[in-house]
Amino acid sequence: MTYMIAGHDFSLLGQGVGIFNESMVSTLNFENPIRRDTAMLFGSRAAPAGYTVIGFETDNPGAWVMHCHIIWHADGGMALQYIERPDAINAGQYWNTDAFQDECQALAAYEAEGPHRQKHEYEAGLRRRGYGDGFLRHGGGHVVRRSGAGLRAS
Repeated sequence: MTYMIAGHDFSLLGQGVGIFNESMVSTLNFENPIRRDTAMLFGSRAAPAGYTVIGFETDNPGAWVMHCHIIWHADGGMALQYIERPDAINAGQYWNTDAFQDECQALAAYEAEGPHRQKHEYEAGLRRRGYGDGFLRHGGGHVVRRSGAGLRAS
């Protein structure tokens, strides 16, 4: 699985197979760690648990998300959102503007086009596609993956 943190680069301090615990802190690289914007999480059938330890400076005001790049993992909740330096966020500068109000109206119009446009409570906000969608029948350059849960598209 590939994870990324929006709004940040991070230092990759350590990775491995197994479950990370406090006795492993001495194995982390704090001297000159690799800088990344995405990182892989390890695991396999033989060793399903893996860890990736990252570090980043929390100096970028905003609401940020760390998430998996595999669409159905994000849909399943493999993401977290955090607010960084909330006192430095000037949200009032944006939310009470015509541009913000236009976004709300555009979303309402989009969802009103039919149930296939409405976000369900279990979704990460990304449109689910069914096997019968035209892009699967006619190609379209999309990737189709098979998993234990059935056919998935991204």
